Amino acid sequence: MYFVFLQHLSSRHSLQQSTTQGENSRQRHGEPCRVPVPHHLLVNLKSFTYNSIGEDTDIFFSLYDLREGKTISEKFMVRLNKSGGPKNPEKVDRLCALFTDLSNKDMKRDLYIVSQVIRTGRMLLNDSKKGPAHVQYRRPYGCAVLAMSDVLQIISELKEEKDFVLKVYTCNNENEWYQIHENIIRKSSTKYTAPSTNYGLIISLQLLRGDMDQVRRENPLIFSRGVAITRKLGFPDVIMPGESHPT
Repeated sequence: MYFVFLQHLSSRHSLQQSTTQGENSRQRHGEPCRVPVPHHLLVNLKSFTYNSIGEDTDIFFSLYDLREGKTISEKFMVRLNKSGGPKNPEKVDRLCALFTDLSNKDMKRDLYIVSQVIRTGRMLLNDSKKGPAHVQYRRPYGCAVLAMSDVLQIISELKEEKDFVLKVYTCNNENEWYQIHENIIRKSSTKYTAPSTNYGLIISLQLLRGDMDQVRRENPLIFSRGVAITRKLGFPDVIMPGESHPT
């Protein structure tokens, strides 16, 4: 037993020497340990021009990974009145969200910005009968998608926000609402109806880099307008010094 213990000490000492030599070698050759820099996607709703609904709407934004078939972020909600303006005028600036902690791996995913539109009003949109004023139904209306692969190079090269127009498609069968974003992405045109015009959601995008403290220092105007912090689901790939996460 004593001999085995000596062997264990000798092996551990050799491993420590090897590790130290490797670290010293990397430092001598100018190869310090690199901490990956996280990305943060700013999404700002400029307007919802497809206003023929005539009812209050809630718009939910999220990031969706097509290859894995799952949403990878929390959802950000914007509430609009029947005229397309903010539902709560006192929160007029709360129309933008910052999707945080996106890694280099995330940026290589088959990511889409998904915008789902829920209306609040009549049971059926084409129902001309007016029911009791106090009865309001939340019903799915439409969905828009934007492939990150189509815009990533553009927003990576810019230092300011860039506008994009998203068509809002309506679902032909409410039973398939849960997968309307996939049907639009895969162009399963029998599952949805295309809008009669090219107008829809107008959003602006900006890609920011660095830890959150750095991003806040370098972009004070973004945070002064009440941006909503929308986190990635699960733990970030890199836990920065000083951060803690529940176990």
